[in-house]
Amino acid sequence: MLVTCFGIYRQFQGFGIFHVAALLSFLTLVAGMVPVLRRQPARSWQQLHFSFMYASVLELYVALVAEMLVRVPGLAFWEVVAVSVATVVLPGAALFWRFRPGWHRVEAPRKPQVARIAPGGRSVSPGAGKQGTACQAERYVLP
Repeated sequence: MLVTCFGIYRQFQGFGIFHVAALLSFLTLVAGMVPVLRRQPARSWQQLHFSFMYASVLELYVALVAEMLVRVPGLAFWEVVAVSVATVVLPGAALFWRFRPGWHRVEAPRKPQVARIAPGGRSVSPGAGKQGTACQAERYVLP
């Protein structure tokens, strides 16, 4: 779709705002994929990927709203652009900055917890050592 949009020239008789939007979309898409492919920087590649992909999705939603509004009679082109950007980018950016700290928390991968079954059907918590906490293991019988 990004390639075919560069073949449209009737709106502005040349390079226009849709071509700029397509270039922006392409750049944010590439900027979101490069950290995944390179896994660099090592500590924040996931944050970069998420941020650029979020921006790319916002651009798609702006295009969706603009496409719907262009069908409304009586709205000028720049009114459609302004309304679509205002209804998508402003709330989307506000939500991004509001929830960004929680989304970008990096957690170390956890080791899988494996319970040991002690004699007598009791489960001993892993890593507890000699002072292990014991609890009754439940047994399920499948039909």
